Amino acid sequence: MPPFPRLRFAPSPTGSFHLGGLRTALFNHLLARKWGGKWLLRIEDTDQTRLVEGSVDEIRSGLEWAGLNYDEGPVVGGKYGPYFQSQRLDLYHSHTAELLKKDHAYRCFCNPAQLAEIRLRLVNNGSMAGYDRTCRTLEPEEVKHNLSLGKPHCIRLSTPDEPTPRFNDLVFGNPSPNPVPVDPIILKSDGYPTYHLANVVDDHAMEITHVLRGEEWLPSVPLHLTLYSAFGWEPPQFAHLPLLLNEDGSKMSKRTGVGAFVSEYREQGWEPETLLNWLVLAGWGGRRDPYGNQDLAKTPVYLSIDEDLIERFDLRNFTHRRSVLAPGLLAKLNRPHIHAKLSDPRERRKIVEKMLPIVKSHFPDSPNANYEFVEKALLALEHQLDKLGDFPSISGYLFQEPDYNDPAVVMAKKAVGSFDSTACLKRAQEELASLEDSQWTEPEIKRALDGIKQEVGGTKKLMSALRYALTGGKVCFSLQISAG
Repeated sequence: MPPFPRLRFAPSPTGSFHLGGLRTALFNHLLARKWGGKWLLRIEDTDQTRLVEGSVDEIRSGLEWAGLNYDEGPVVGGKYGPYFQSQRLDLYHSHTAELLKKDHAYRCFCNPAQLAEIRLRLVNNGSMAGYDRTCRTLEPEEVKHNLSLGKPHCIRLSTPDEPTPRFNDLVFGNPSPNPVPVDPIILKSDGYPTYHLANVVDDHAMEITHVLRGEEWLPSVPLHLTLYSAFGWEPPQFAHLPLLLNEDGSKMSKRTGVGAFVSEYREQGWEPETLLNWLVLAGWGGRRDPYGNQDLAKTPVYLSIDEDLIERFDLRNFTHRRSVLAPGLLAKLNRPHIHAKLSDPRERRKIVEKMLPIVKSHFPDSPNANYEFVEKALLALEHQLDKLGDFPSISGYLFQEPDYNDPAVVMAKKAVGSFDSTACLKRAQEELASLEDSQWTEPEIKRALDGIKQEVGGTKKLMSALRYALTGGKVCFSLQISAG
């Protein structure tokens, strides 16, 4: 272990903040805190054609929401900045000049038509090289002449004709490495570096000791090691995290699929701590507690981010199998977390204060849209909440009279059945009206309803009719509580 571990989360702002990105940030956070090191946020925005406006703000906001506070990066600052790669072009140019001086790189003046012809010829000859090193052997005078004419060019790395570098990955062990591409471009004709050059230069300049990133970058490691060797630098340790999969086994893509983005979970009202637990447990296959033998499908284990996870997190326990995210497990983790928060007066106050404006926006004319009533309603309904975002939809009958013409309410009426619910309700009303004010307690209401259940066709019919009349739906909390 280096004396001062340094890690980084380096997303590209090319779309919405993905769950895979949040997991990568989480793992960097956990290991940095566990090892007594630091982690930074670096924005890899060198591919100017793919930038999406607002992505950087969404990444920063998502990290803040999740409680993952980086030590260095945009806004926070730090001595290794700037933390946007687009603001570090001079650094990449100077290091590229160093490679040119050492003959580890060269200028390539091939235009797109020439490159297409070269690739076609190589493919026809059975080669997957991609480039034939045409410009690698240009004489210095020809290079000077082309530069004097202002001829567009890129800069390519001179890859050595040596065996592919092997390496140890902290998750995947010793994978079979992909061949290093033949003389890949490292600085494009527009002056921007490729991902590979910028990544290696920045990790070295920022003194990164451990690189944790997605599995999709595993094939790039041999090229990165070749760059480290060309510069004469010591590479960091690598750990590649398995891809996240949907429950059906398909890839949780950045561009397709519902539930792939952090913003969706925020908007739906999931607890950030639960989401982080869910992502961690998926790394162990989503089934077993990594710190015990419990079957998480039956007994989910919730671990606090700032204590349990930091103390117990260990990459050696991480599987290299691709991780399936099971939505059912997220709900199982979230329910007890909501209960724990509502049981703590301080946390409960935060939740009520968070939910109150939401309730007021849904039910602006309700006299019950106040702090005290919302608090009571949350406590009464907590066992029906998979997430706090469900509260407005399942509590509507507490804040306004049901609209019995609403399609959802009509469907609920059909579910009650074909029996005479009106007669059933009339009989219940008569029985409850006979109660004295002092008898409006849960035991007395239950006794009164029990006394007529056989008369009206049984408990199921009585309760179904009452639920529909009181709530316009099929489900609510205890009817004794509702009636009170």
